[in-house]
Amino acid sequence: MSKVNIISTITSSEQEVKTTGIGEYDKDNEMLIYTEEDGTKVEFDLSENILRRENDSLKMNYNFDLENNTEGTLLIKELNQYLDLDIITKKIQNDENRFYVEYEIIDNDRFIFELVYEEVK
Repeated sequence: MSKVNIISTITSSEQEVKTTGIGEYDKDNEMLIYTEEDGTKVEFDLSENILRRENDSLKMNYNFDLENNTEGTLLIKELNQYLDLDIITKKIQNDENRFYVEYEIIDNDRFIFELVYEEVK
């Protein structure tokens, strides 16, 4: 795995959260792994367009697919309660060193997730 600089942005109608730091890139499996400032561990599978985020209170797993609506899961740890979320992917761009997705969680909100990464020299 190689070290990469990470700039991650999650935007909703209510807020924008931007994280910068160092992560790891597994080129063979096309997987980016990093930890946000609040301790949230993030894994992003670039080949399958799967976003996983986990912290002390939540664990989420979102699949993005332009062709089909997908089902994501959200675990609220304190309640040991899983929520199934219907996801509509509006736009995906997977360029060299950048992943961008616009998606909507049905009956909730519209979000943008952008991940920019560059190998540390």
